[in-house]
Parts: sequence; C-alpha cells; structure tokens
Amino acid sequence: MGQFRQYNLTLTGGVDRLSLALPGVEDESVENVGFRQLKLQADDGNTAPIFVGDSEVSAASHGLFIPLPPGNVPGPAEDLGPFEAGPIKLSEIYAIGTADEILNIVGYTF
Repeated sequence: MGQFRQYNLTLTGGVDRLSLALPGVEDESVENVGFRQLKLQADDGNTAPIFVGDSEVSAASHGLFIPLPPGNVPGPAEDLGPFEAGPIKLSEIYAIGTADEILNIVGYTF
C-alpha cells in the first residue's frame, strides 16, 4: 500500500537533485523509493522562481517552471503524474533556484 510523504528541499543556487530532500541523504548516487504522483510547489517565502528538469536544468532549458509565489501566498503546485505503471523517483529530477529558497515536495508512493 502506498504512503503519503512530504519533504522540503533547500536549494543551493546550483543544480540540486530532489533526492537530497530525503532524510539522511548526502550522496547524490542514492536511489530512493518510487512515487505514483508528485506535487512540487515554491515555498511562500521564496523571492524567485524555481526551474525543474533533468541534470542539465537551467533557467533557459527546463521542463517545469515554478513561478514566484505572489504576495507570500503559495502558488499552485505542479503535478508529476499520477502514473498507473512505473514510478518516478526523486533521484531522477533536478531543480535550480536561488540559494536558501525552498521547494516543497509531496508525493504518494507505489
């Protein structure tokens, strides 16, 4: 049976692997649990957008654009899934944004 999980990734200002939000994960080679669905949202205290994609993600080349939250109110969450078969893992997704800003992650595991 799946589980609901939540994480907060503090961005470094460089390209960050989302699996670094997992408790105790400091090594980017770590594989992790598969998710049926993920939701990504910029924290309400952020001051800049977040870009999400593969390991080459940048402001110019990205898969998802998570806009700056308007007036310290969280914007809508971006959905990845739900997937009927085959999970998505946090270790497969990367983000780039301003250092010390936060990407909120919620998901439901397979």
